[in-house]
Amino acid sequence: MKISKTTFNKTSSWLKRNARSLEVARWEYMCEGASRDRVIHYLSAFQNKDGGFGHGIEPDYWLPESSAIATWTAGKILLEIEAETDRMPHGGIGAKKFRRTGCLIQV
Repeated sequence: MKISKTTFNKTSSWLKRNARSLEVARWEYMCEGASRDRVIHYLSAFQNKDGGFGHGIEPDYWLPESSAIATWTAGKILLEIEAETDRMPHGGIGAKKFRRTGCLIQV
């Protein structure tokens, strides 16, 4: 998808004002070339000591305990940023290597 630089900048500004820190970090990684470390930092707030994820990582599923859907959501994000398993504080899921999809928006 090709959009103007103005539209891209407006989208970026809106996202940074309104989205959760995790989504902002993902946007910055995928579309602005930022480090994956910020994504991992914010993702780790959703991780439980058992290695799974909860705490509303999936906005429609707010249980604090680890669940399959929350852990799947975290796994999807880890694949998206090409994370390695040893990067998460409590170990658990991750991906050794996955092709970066990149931002689908061209400016």
